[in-house]
Amino acid sequence: MISPLAQAANVAIDAATNDTTYVDGRTEPSLVARLVASLPHLLVNEWLGAFPAGELHVTSVFCHHMPQAHWDSLNGLGPGRSELCDLLLLVVSPDASGAFTEHALLIQAKNGTLGQATLSTTGDYKQRYMYTSWPDFHIAGGACNGTALPCMPFEPRYDIRKAGPDGTRYGIVKENQNPSWYLESSVPTWSPKTKQGKLHINTFDDVGAMSISAQLSLGEAIEEMVNKSLGHPLNDIATPHWDHVVGILMLNAMESQYKTKLTSVQHTKGAPLVPLSAACSLFTTHPYQSPSPPFTRYWNFRHRLGNASTKHLLADTGGLIITTPPEDRKWENLDRGYGIIRIVVGGRFTEDAVRKPSPGEPTKM
Repeated sequence: MISPLAQAANVAIDAATNDTTYVDGRTEPSLVARLVASLPHLLVNEWLGAFPAGELHVTSVFCHHMPQAHWDSLNGLGPGRSELCDLLLLVVSPDASGAFTEHALLIQAKNGTLGQATLSTTGDYKQRYMYTSWPDFHIAGGACNGTALPCMPFEPRYDIRKAGPDGTRYGIVKENQNPSWYLESSVPTWSPKTKQGKLHINTFDDVGAMSISAQLSLGEAIEEMVNKSLGHPLNDIATPHWDHVVGILMLNAMESQYKTKLTSVQHTKGAPLVPLSAACSLFTTHPYQSPSPPFTRYWNFRHRLGNASTKHLLADTGGLIITTPPEDRKWENLDRGYGIIRIVVGGRFTEDAVRKPSPGEPTKM
């Protein structure tokens, strides 16, 4: 049964996905851009009642010039080139000992209805194959090794096979449904039907349509990441390339979000252009203390919160909400791209807000 915490997250996610104040259109990039533009303050507001003590920070960014993975043949299939993700979700929260750890999840988004979608194009199959098998790859575009220059084949190759089962999922999204986002509840699988009894080795052109199904709402997925049961951890000595790939995505977002104006994401007619970033923080323990969110890894939005305004003082909880006002955001027309949402939980949710753990599951917040 879905927990109050996950349900509250879904309410925020649905509201953000359906918010056409800035972003119109029903393409996958437009739906991701809408989520990025509005989720921080909506999620903080929905979680407010379940977060009596601590600090909660939600930041988001949408960028373009996305880096792509370029991989060679594996098991007779390939080579290929595909985007790394449509949405990177990061959650920082304390473990059972109180130590903070960060988990990351790469999400490939597809349009569909109630968690059902069909893959039918060459590009779709290359993406699905990559998420299933994760062949060694190099970064073919965007930031690489601390620069914004395109990477060449001689650049480092990355192996994230061990991180893939925990750290990669497909998402299926559609506006005006409840919930609007579903994620696969298990590892992506590759089971193509073939046309004329064969699978074309190089181009995937002869692959028949593949149906995929997702059962986990995005709100439930976020709760699982808070509780360490979804996403792959960063700073894991067994998967150093995972950290590199996540870092490249975050660095690319920082370097690319203010650049060339493009037009694939449709902004609402008569409205300001698409907001590229947003941030919102809740402080319930030290409401008058200057904000110092723990964004020291790759991605630091302190300068945004430093210019942010106080939304309102919460007299009943002794908390303070700080959010970036629209006039302080950057506006742009965008092309394709991906979104990043990072949630930092510096405290504890109320026990009755989270789903009760099943036997063998990690300790919940």
